[in-house]
Amino acid sequence: MEERDRSNAGGCGWLLVIMGVFALGAGALAWVLRREAGEATRSGMPLVWVTDSGTRYHRRNCAALMRSRPHAIDLMEARRRGLGPCDLCGPPM
Repeated sequence: MEERDRSNAGGCGWLLVIMGVFALGAGALAWVLRREAGEATRSGMPLVWVTDSGTRYHRRNCAALMRSRPHAIDLMEARRRGLGPCDLCGPPM
């Protein structure tokens, strides 16, 4: 009977560890999103990422940009160029 009680206590410990890891991951994600939202030009417009040959603008860490050499421009400039938002990363509109 004592062994059974000990194994249940160990199970709760692992649950706490998993919850802690999840909380750290959620905190890291929130930090990244706040940092990205804080990126803006002097005019206050958010920065978006584009390639020279693309037709869309992206968030900095978009998977569609992994094989490209993107550069940052402000959202207003992307709109002036006729670029649309990426369907994959959902940048600011």
